[in-house]
Amino acid sequence: MSQGPQGDGWWQASDGKWYPPEDHPQYLESLPPPPATALSNRASAGPVRLSDAERARILTQELAFLTAPTGGRGTVGPGGQVTFYNTGPKLKERGRFSAVVWTGTDYAHWAYILLHALFTVMTCGLYLPFWWWGLRKKPKVYTVAVDDYGNITKTQHEVSAAQRIQRWVVLAVTLWWLYQALMLVSAFQNASGNGTY
Repeated sequence: MSQGPQGDGWWQASDGKWYPPEDHPQYLESLPPPPATALSNRASAGPVRLSDAERARILTQELAFLTAPTGGRGTVGPGGQVTFYNTGPKLKERGRFSAVVWTGTDYAHWAYILLHALFTVMTCGLYLPFWWWGLRKKPKVYTVAVDDYGNITKTQHEVSAAQRIQRWVVLAVTLWWLYQALMLVSAFQNASGNGTY
């Protein structure tokens, strides 16, 4: 700011003082547009398709992040040998540009079924509703894919046919168990009404 113009383009504000051209509120609008560069031409041409190697590299980086160990376990073997291994998400299968990542329980696995059947027997059937409720969830299995432009998509798998069948079987057994429990309660009530056990 000055008491008089000091060159070409200076302007006088409402306070009566003179200011340089770059301080004018409309200064940026009067500037010519910047010259076009290769980068701005490339951005305006649309998305760029990536090479196969670049897509595979992006998938590898994403899988390294998704399957990072979340913990560890150890076992003591013969002779006191200790073996450690990582726990966490596992890579089930991998293609060039997509992979299947397993992050939770496989509800259709034989060990899962056996464990829950054992819980059911140990609790005399009281565990059945909890088992059925757990089978209603989608499995924590995801397909991770990289498209031609480097975009990463994660899609959760739907409930498998084996899990659906298991859910219906557990529901049928639960209903049968409830019927038997009600019959048992009814028999006890009738026996207590007669004074006999």
